[in-house]
Amino acid sequence: MNPKFVSYCMQTTSFIADKAKYVARTKVNTLLMNGFAKVRIPVPSLEEQARIVAILDQFDALVNDLSSGLPAIAAGANNTPITGIDC
Repeated sequence: MNPKFVSYCMQTTSFIADKAKYVARTKVNTLLMNGFAKVRIPVPSLEEQARIVAILDQFDALVNDLSSGLPAIAAGANNTPITGIDC
């Protein structure tokens, strides 16, 4: 299994919902190993896992990378003077 693929799977709403079924609700919520082992994730081929990880990495960079993603574009837009406006 590709560790990044597993990490992405563990962030999905379906995984979180399935995991919640096995959490012991005490003062500190506890997920026991026998409950964790019951949570299922899809297991595509290693090649497909790598393809999915590459797509999600690109999306993550686009959304979160301060130097080249949307935050950088937004920061650049804030520093661009507005022209053609009569005041």
